[in-house]
Amino acid sequence: MADKVEKAEKAEKPANTGRRSFLKGGLAGVGVTAALGGGGWAASSYMSGGKTDAHGSDHAGSAQAAPVDQHNAEPSHEKDHATEEAAAEKPEVTEEHSSDDHASGDHTADNHESGAAKAEAHEDDHAADDKQASKADDHNAHAEPVKSSLSPDEALAKLKAGNRKFAKATGLCRVDILSRRKAVAEAQAPWATVLTCADSRVAPEILFGGLNLGELFVCRNAGNMADTSTLGTIEYGAEHLGSPLVVVLGHERCGAVAAACKVAKDGVALPGSIAPMVNAILPAALSQMKKKGDFVDNVMRESARRTADHIRNNSQIMRSLIEQGRVKVVYGSYDLDTGLVEFLS
Repeated sequence: MADKVEKAEKAEKPANTGRRSFLKGGLAGVGVTAALGGGGWAASSYMSGGKTDAHGSDHAGSAQAAPVDQHNAEPSHEKDHATEEAAAEKPEVTEEHSSDDHASGDHTADNHESGAAKAEAHEDDHAADDKQASKADDHNAHAEPVKSSLSPDEALAKLKAGNRKFAKATGLCRVDILSRRKAVAEAQAPWATVLTCADSRVAPEILFGGLNLGELFVCRNAGNMADTSTLGTIEYGAEHLGSPLVVVLGHERCGAVAAACKVAKDGVALPGSIAPMVNAILPAALSQMKKKGDFVDNVMRESARRTADHIRNNSQIMRSLIEQGRVKVVYGSYDLDTGLVEFLS
């Protein structure tokens, strides 16, 4: 009887061992599932029996699970449950980070909105400043300027004296530019207007005695012609700024005049806009072809006289100011060699 009992116990051991192995495999499977739920690299190594991940870490120790007997089964099960809970918590942590990222994004958006608001306010400030500056400019533009107290004859005498000074070349660089610039920054009151050639050797402020800023109202073009824009400039200087004198100043060896003489004498064709510019001098050139003396010099003087007449007679504003005795229009010739200006009328 005892032998039968012993045999029965021995027969039950393989079956129990099989249940232990099944239990062991099941618990191990729970661990793998939990690890997979967390998305970790260790789960793959756990299933494959130990591999090296992309960073070179060996997971073989995780693959070789310690033997589990009936006494250790329950602790392993609790450990696996802990793994499941840790894995289950990972998405929540990710969600929290995502929320933080959204909060950070909102904060960044707030910063951008705040920066945009500041920029808009800054632009509004600039717009207000520009508006005030524009009002100030409008006020200055419409304000009555302080005009020169010189008469036309006094202005002419001053030009003549200045030119004599220039011819002697004394004291031309003694003007105080800095203080004068500050003095005339807000308004100007020129006491003479000079229409002369664009020639680089003819600088009115210098050849009339080294004059300072704000003294001469100057118009310059090749041949010193009074076209529409130039005539309007002269009118502005006389009527609005109160300039009492207008001088049309030609000069010897003028290139524009010499070109007109070639057109009149030889029929030379000139290129571009030079042709119509020179055509304005052509009537003076044609009128001097049979005159004695230097052809070019004669044309220069005649052209200056015609321009002065044009200013006097073809501008209602200038004609009115001349009749009132407020403005005088004269013309002259500048000698490049001596530095002297010869006033011809």
